[in-house]
Amino acid sequence: MKRIIVFSFLLVLVLLIISGCSPKNNPNDSQGYTKQVININASNNYTNIVLQTIKIKDLLTPLLPGNIVVEWSNMQVGTDYRDAAVAGHLDFLALSAAEAITAVENGLPLLLLSNQVVGYVEIYSTKDTIRSLSDLSETSKITVSGKSTTPHFVFALRCKELFDDAMIFDDCLVSVPNADVIGLMQTSNDYDAFIMSFPTCYKIPDDVNYHRIDDFAQIALNYNAGNYTFTTESFARDNPLFIEAFRKACEQAVELLTNEVDEMAVLLADLYGVDADTTAEVIRQCPPNLKMSGYDDIANLMYEMGILSKPPKKFSEFPNYNDIPKE
Repeated sequence: MKRIIVFSFLLVLVLLIISGCSPKNNPNDSQGYTKQVININASNNYTNIVLQTIKIKDLLTPLLPGNIVVEWSNMQVGTDYRDAAVAGHLDFLALSAAEAITAVENGLPLLLLSNQVVGYVEIYSTKDTIRSLSDLSETSKITVSGKSTTPHFVFALRCKELFDDAMIFDDCLVSVPNADVIGLMQTSNDYDAFIMSFPTCYKIPDDVNYHRIDDFAQIALNYNAGNYTFTTESFARDNPLFIEAFRKACEQAVELLTNEVDEMAVLLADLYGVDADTTAEVIRQCPPNLKMSGYDDIANLMYEMGILSKPPKKFSEFPNYNDIPKE
Protein backbone atom coordinates (compact mmCIF):
# COMPACT_ATOMS: atom_id res chain seq x y z
CA MET A 1 0.00 0.00 0.00
CA LYS A 2 2.88 2.34 0.91
CA ARG A 3 4.51 1.58 -2.45
CA ILE A 4 1.32 2.58 -4.27
CA ILE A 5 1.11 5.86 -2.34
CA VAL A 6 4.79 6.66 -3.00
CA PHE A 7 4.41 5.82 -6.69
CA SER A 8 1.31 8.01 -6.98
CA PHE A 9 3.11 10.87 -5.27
CA LEU A 10 6.09 10.58 -7.63
CA LEU A 11 3.81 10.42 -10.65
CA VAL A 12 1.98 13.61 -9.62
CA LEU A 13 5.33 15.32 -8.95
CA VAL A 14 6.66 14.40 -12.41
CA LEU A 15 3.49 15.66 -14.10
CA LEU A 16 3.73 18.95 -12.22
CA ILE A 17 7.36 19.40 -13.26
CA ILE A 18 6.56 18.63 -16.91
CA SER A 19 3.60 20.98 -16.82
CA GLY A 20 5.71 23.76 -15.31
CA CYS A 21 8.39 23.37 -17.99
CA SER A 22 5.97 23.38 -20.89
CA PRO A 23 6.21 26.50 -23.11
CA LYS A 24 2.42 26.49 -23.30
CA ASN A 25 2.32 27.61 -19.69
CA ASN A 26 4.08 30.92 -20.19
CA PRO A 27 3.06 33.03 -17.17
CA ASN A 28 1.83 35.77 -19.51
CA ASP A 29 -0.40 33.50 -21.63
CA SER A 30 -3.46 34.11 -19.49
CA GLN A 31 -2.83 37.85 -19.74
CA GLY A 32 -3.00 37.86 -23.54
CA TYR A 33 0.66 38.06 -24.53
CA THR A 34 3.83 36.02 -24.69
CA LYS A 35 6.48 38.50 -25.90
CA GLN A 36 8.31 41.08 -23.82
CA VAL A 37 9.52 43.19 -26.79
CA ILE A 38 7.39 44.52 -29.65
CA ASN A 39 9.24 45.30 -32.89
CA ILE A 40 7.77 47.86 -35.31
CA ASN A 41 9.13 49.27 -38.56
CA ALA A 42 8.34 52.84 -39.60
CA SER A 43 10.05 54.10 -42.75
CA ASN A 44 10.31 57.81 -43.60
CA ASN A 45 7.71 57.56 -46.39
CA TYR A 46 4.50 59.55 -45.98
CA THR A 47 2.55 56.29 -46.35
CA ASN A 48 3.86 55.32 -42.89
CA ILE A 49 2.43 58.43 -41.23
CA VAL A 50 0.23 56.56 -38.72
CA LEU A 51 3.17 54.48 -37.49
CA GLN A 52 5.37 57.59 -37.44
CA THR A 53 2.81 59.38 -35.28
CA ILE A 54 2.60 56.44 -32.87
CA LYS A 55 6.38 56.59 -32.51
CA ILE A 56 6.72 60.38 -32.21
CA LYS A 57 3.87 60.70 -29.69
CA ASP A 58 4.70 57.42 -27.90
CA LEU A 59 1.08 56.34 -28.16
CA LEU A 60 1.55 52.58 -27.80
CA THR A 61 3.63 52.31 -24.63
CA PRO A 62 0.93 53.65 -22.23
CA LEU A 63 -1.48 51.00 -23.55
CA LEU A 64 0.85 48.12 -22.68
CA PRO A 65 1.81 46.35 -19.46
CA GLY A 66 4.69 48.08 -17.72
CA ASN A 67 7.22 45.36 -18.48
CA ILE A 68 6.84 45.54 -22.28
CA VAL A 69 9.41 47.31 -24.46
CA VAL A 70 8.66 48.79 -27.90
CA GLU A 71 11.59 48.84 -30.33
CA TRP A 72 11.49 50.71 -33.65
CA SER A 73 13.39 50.06 -36.88
CA ASN A 74 13.72 52.26 -39.96
CA MET A 75 14.02 49.92 -42.95
CA GLN A 76 13.07 51.75 -46.15
CA VAL A 77 12.53 48.92 -48.66
CA GLY A 78 9.19 47.09 -48.47
CA THR A 79 10.57 43.68 -49.37
CA ASP A 80 13.19 44.00 -46.61
CA TYR A 81 10.74 44.59 -43.79
CA ARG A 82 8.23 42.14 -45.25
CA ASP A 83 10.91 39.43 -45.12
CA ALA A 84 11.94 40.52 -41.62
CA ALA A 85 8.35 40.06 -40.44
CA VAL A 86 8.06 36.62 -42.05
CA ALA A 87 11.32 35.65 -40.32
CA GLY A 88 9.88 36.70 -36.95
CA HIS A 89 11.95 39.86 -36.48
CA LEU A 90 9.09 42.36 -36.91
CA ASP A 91 5.64 42.43 -35.34
CA PHE A 92 3.98 45.43 -37.02
CA LEU A 93 4.72 46.93 -40.43
CA ALA A 94 3.12 48.72 -43.38
CA LEU A 95 3.21 47.52 -46.99
CA SER A 96 2.10 49.23 -50.17
CA ALA A 97 -1.18 47.89 -51.54
CA ALA A 98 0.57 46.07 -54.39
CA GLU A 99 3.25 44.57 -52.11
CA ALA A 100 0.56 43.58 -49.61
CA ILE A 101 -1.65 41.87 -52.18
CA THR A 102 1.34 40.03 -53.64
CA ALA A 103 2.25 38.80 -50.15
CA VAL A 104 -1.31 37.59 -49.55
CA GLU A 105 -1.43 35.80 -52.90
CA ASN A 106 1.90 34.11 -52.18
CA GLY A 107 0.54 32.75 -48.91
CA LEU A 108 2.93 34.60 -46.61
CA PRO A 109 1.91 34.36 -42.91
CA LEU A 110 0.92 38.03 -42.63
CA LEU A 111 -2.35 39.30 -41.20
CA LEU A 112 -3.98 42.48 -42.49
CA LEU A 113 -5.03 44.86 -39.70
CA SER A 114 -6.15 48.08 -41.40
CA ASN A 115 -5.62 50.70 -44.03
CA GLN A 116 -3.23 53.58 -43.21
CA VAL A 117 -3.07 56.37 -45.82
CA VAL A 118 -2.99 56.86 -49.60
CA GLY A 119 0.13 57.95 -51.43
CA TYR A 120 0.75 61.57 -52.41
CA VAL A 121 2.21 61.17 -55.91
CA GLU A 122 2.87 63.57 -58.78
CA ILE A 123 4.69 63.35 -62.12
CA TYR A 124 7.03 66.02 -63.51
CA SER A 125 8.97 66.74 -66.67
CA THR A 126 11.92 68.99 -67.51
CA LYS A 127 11.00 69.09 -71.20
CA ASP A 128 8.82 71.89 -72.56
CA THR A 129 7.19 69.57 -75.12
CA ILE A 130 5.76 67.28 -72.45
CA ARG A 131 2.81 68.88 -70.68
CA SER A 132 0.54 65.88 -69.99
CA LEU A 133 0.64 62.10 -69.96
CA SER A 134 -0.69 62.16 -73.52
CA ASP A 135 2.61 63.73 -74.64
CA LEU A 136 4.52 60.62 -73.56
CA SER A 137 5.24 57.89 -76.10
CA GLU A 138 6.28 54.25 -76.20
CA THR A 139 9.93 55.35 -76.39
CA SER A 140 9.74 57.69 -73.38
CA LYS A 141 11.85 57.03 -70.29
CA ILE A 142 10.02 57.56 -67.00
CA THR A 143 11.59 57.19 -63.56
CA VAL A 144 9.78 55.56 -60.65
CA SER A 145 11.09 54.53 -57.24
CA GLY A 146 10.38 50.85 -57.96
CA LYS A 147 7.88 48.36 -59.32
CA SER A 148 4.95 47.50 -57.02
CA THR A 149 5.58 50.64 -54.99
CA THR A 150 2.73 53.05 -54.32
CA PRO A 151 4.00 55.60 -56.94
CA HIS A 152 4.21 52.88 -59.59
CA PHE A 153 0.76 51.55 -58.92
CA VAL A 154 -0.92 54.96 -58.65
CA PHE A 155 0.61 55.82 -62.04
CA ALA A 156 -0.81 52.59 -63.48
CA LEU A 157 -4.25 53.43 -62.09
CA ARG A 158 -4.11 56.85 -63.74
CA CYS A 159 -3.11 55.29 -67.06
CA LYS A 160 -6.03 52.89 -66.74
CA GLU A 161 -8.35 55.84 -66.19
CA LEU A 162 -7.00 57.95 -69.08
CA PHE A 163 -6.08 55.35 -71.70
CA ASP A 164 -7.98 52.24 -70.56
CA ASP A 165 -4.57 50.54 -70.39
CA ALA A 166 -2.70 50.38 -67.08
CA MET A 167 0.36 48.97 -68.86
CA ILE A 168 0.60 51.50 -71.69
CA PHE A 169 3.90 52.93 -70.41
CA ASP A 170 5.12 49.94 -68.40
CA ASP A 171 8.10 49.31 -70.72
CA CYS A 172 9.09 52.97 -70.31
CA LEU A 173 9.56 52.77 -66.55
CA VAL A 174 13.06 52.89 -65.08
CA SER A 175 13.57 52.18 -61.38
CA VAL A 176 15.48 55.05 -59.76
CA PRO A 177 15.76 55.50 -55.96
CA ASN A 178 14.24 58.67 -54.53
CA ALA A 179 17.70 59.80 -53.44
CA ASP A 180 18.93 59.84 -57.04
CA VAL A 181 15.98 61.12 -59.06
CA ILE A 182 16.51 64.84 -58.33
CA GLY A 183 20.12 64.51 -59.48
CA LEU A 184 18.90 63.10 -62.79
CA MET A 185 16.51 66.02 -63.19
CA GLN A 186 19.48 68.35 -62.84
CA THR A 187 22.03 66.53 -65.00
CA SER A 188 20.34 64.28 -67.56
CA ASN A 189 18.20 64.94 -70.61
CA ASP A 190 17.54 61.23 -71.14
CA TYR A 191 14.33 61.11 -69.13
CA ASP A 192 10.97 62.46 -70.22
CA ALA A 193 9.14 62.27 -66.91
CA PHE A 194 9.75 61.65 -63.21
CA ILE A 195 7.15 59.99 -60.95
CA MET A 196 7.72 61.29 -57.43
CA SER A 197 6.03 60.97 -54.07
CA PHE A 198 6.00 63.19 -51.01
CA PRO A 199 8.34 64.36 -49.61
CA THR A 200 10.79 63.94 -52.53
CA CYS A 201 8.58 65.97 -54.87
CA TYR A 202 8.95 68.98 -52.54
CA LYS A 203 12.76 68.80 -52.42
CA ILE A 204 13.44 69.78 -56.04
CA PRO A 205 15.80 72.80 -56.04
CA ASP A 206 14.46 76.10 -57.31
CA ASP A 207 17.09 76.28 -60.06
CA VAL A 208 15.72 73.14 -61.77
CA ASN A 209 13.55 73.94 -64.78
CA TYR A 210 10.63 71.56 -64.33
CA HIS A 211 6.83 71.48 -64.34
CA ARG A 212 4.12 69.14 -63.11
CA ILE A 213 2.30 67.21 -65.83
CA ASP A 214 -0.20 65.35 -63.63
CA ASP A 215 -1.33 65.02 -60.03
CA PHE A 216 -2.29 61.53 -58.84
CA ALA A 217 -3.74 62.44 -55.44
CA GLN A 218 -7.36 62.07 -56.53
CA ILE A 219 -6.86 58.73 -58.27
CA ALA A 220 -5.07 57.47 -55.13
CA LEU A 221 -8.03 58.57 -53.01
CA ASN A 222 -10.53 57.01 -55.43
CA TYR A 223 -8.85 53.59 -55.18
CA ASN A 224 -7.52 54.00 -51.63
CA ALA A 225 -4.08 53.25 -53.06
CA GLY A 226 -1.49 53.54 -50.33
CA ASN A 227 -0.24 51.39 -47.48
CA TYR A 228 -1.91 48.71 -45.36
CA THR A 229 -0.84 47.80 -41.83
CA PHE A 230 0.07 44.19 -41.04
CA THR A 231 1.18 41.91 -38.26
CA THR A 232 2.17 38.25 -38.46
CA GLU A 233 -0.27 35.40 -37.93
CA SER A 234 1.78 33.95 -35.07
CA PHE A 235 2.14 37.30 -33.28
CA ALA A 236 -1.61 37.94 -33.51
CA ARG A 237 -2.39 34.44 -32.23
CA ASP A 238 -0.02 34.65 -29.26
CA ASN A 239 -0.43 38.32 -28.35
CA PRO A 240 -4.06 39.44 -28.68
CA LEU A 241 -3.55 42.06 -25.95
CA PHE A 242 -0.89 43.78 -28.08
CA ILE A 243 -3.08 43.68 -31.18
CA GLU A 244 -5.85 45.49 -29.33
CA ALA A 245 -3.40 48.04 -27.92
CA PHE A 246 -1.94 48.66 -31.37
CA ARG A 247 -5.40 49.22 -32.86
CA LYS A 248 -6.13 51.82 -30.17
CA ALA A 249 -2.79 53.54 -30.80
CA CYS A 250 -3.61 53.72 -34.54
CA GLU A 251 -6.99 55.26 -33.76
CA GLN A 252 -5.37 57.84 -31.49
CA ALA A 253 -2.81 58.67 -34.19
CA VAL A 254 -5.53 59.26 -36.78
CA GLU A 255 -7.42 61.49 -34.35
CA LEU A 256 -4.30 63.61 -33.83
CA LEU A 257 -3.58 63.82 -37.56
CA THR A 258 -7.19 64.77 -38.25
CA ASN A 259 -7.88 67.22 -35.44
CA GLU A 260 -4.43 68.68 -34.79
CA VAL A 261 -3.01 68.88 -38.32
CA ASP A 262 -0.80 71.94 -37.87
CA GLU A 263 0.68 70.72 -34.59
CA MET A 264 1.43 67.27 -36.01
CA ALA A 265 2.89 68.80 -39.18
CA VAL A 266 5.46 70.62 -37.05
CA LEU A 267 6.51 67.33 -35.45
CA LEU A 268 6.65 65.45 -38.77
CA ALA A 269 8.29 68.15 -40.90
CA ASP A 270 11.83 67.35 -39.74
CA LEU A 271 11.30 63.69 -40.53
CA TYR A 272 10.27 64.53 -44.09
CA GLY A 273 12.81 67.31 -44.56
CA VAL A 274 10.24 69.87 -45.69
CA ASP A 275 8.50 72.79 -44.01
CA ALA A 276 5.53 72.35 -41.67
CA ASP A 277 3.07 74.24 -43.90
CA THR A 278 3.75 71.90 -46.81
CA THR A 279 3.43 68.87 -44.54
CA ALA A 280 0.08 70.11 -43.25
CA GLU A 281 -1.15 70.68 -46.81
CA VAL A 282 -0.30 67.11 -47.77
CA ILE A 283 -1.98 65.67 -44.66
CA ARG A 284 -5.16 67.59 -45.47
CA GLN A 285 -5.11 66.52 -49.11
CA CYS A 286 -4.35 62.85 -48.36
CA PRO A 287 -5.55 62.26 -44.79
CA PRO A 288 -4.99 58.97 -42.95
CA ASN A 289 -7.89 56.55 -42.80
CA LEU A 290 -7.90 53.15 -41.09
CA LYS A 291 -10.94 51.93 -43.03
CA MET A 292 -10.27 49.59 -45.94
CA SER A 293 -11.78 50.10 -49.37
CA GLY A 294 -10.81 49.32 -52.95
CA TYR A 295 -8.85 46.15 -52.15
CA ASP A 296 -10.62 44.00 -54.74
CA ASP A 297 -10.31 46.70 -57.43
CA ILE A 298 -6.56 46.95 -56.94
CA ALA A 299 -6.09 43.18 -56.75
CA ASN A 300 -8.09 42.62 -59.94
CA LEU A 301 -6.08 45.30 -61.76
CA MET A 302 -2.86 43.59 -60.64
CA TYR A 303 -4.17 40.39 -62.22
CA GLU A 304 -5.03 42.30 -65.39
CA MET A 305 -1.50 43.79 -65.43
CA GLY A 306 0.06 40.35 -65.14
CA ILE A 307 1.52 41.01 -61.70
CA LEU A 308 -0.65 38.17 -60.35
CA SER A 309 -0.76 34.86 -62.20
CA LYS A 310 -4.28 33.89 -61.10
CA PRO A 311 -7.49 35.62 -60.01
CA PRO A 312 -6.88 37.08 -56.54
CA LYS A 313 -8.47 36.20 -53.26
CA LYS A 314 -11.42 38.44 -52.41
CA PHE A 315 -11.17 40.82 -49.47
CA SER A 316 -14.33 39.28 -47.98
CA GLU A 317 -12.52 35.92 -47.80
CA PHE A 318 -9.90 37.14 -45.33
CA PRO A 319 -10.00 35.01 -42.15
CA ASN A 320 -10.14 38.12 -39.95
CA TYR A 321 -12.46 40.07 -42.29
CA ASN A 322 -14.88 41.00 -39.49
CA ASP A 323 -12.06 42.53 -37.42
CA ILE A 324 -10.79 44.83 -40.19
CA PRO A 325 -12.24 48.38 -40.25
CA LYS A 326 -14.03 48.99 -43.57
CA GLU A 327 -15.73 51.81 -45.44
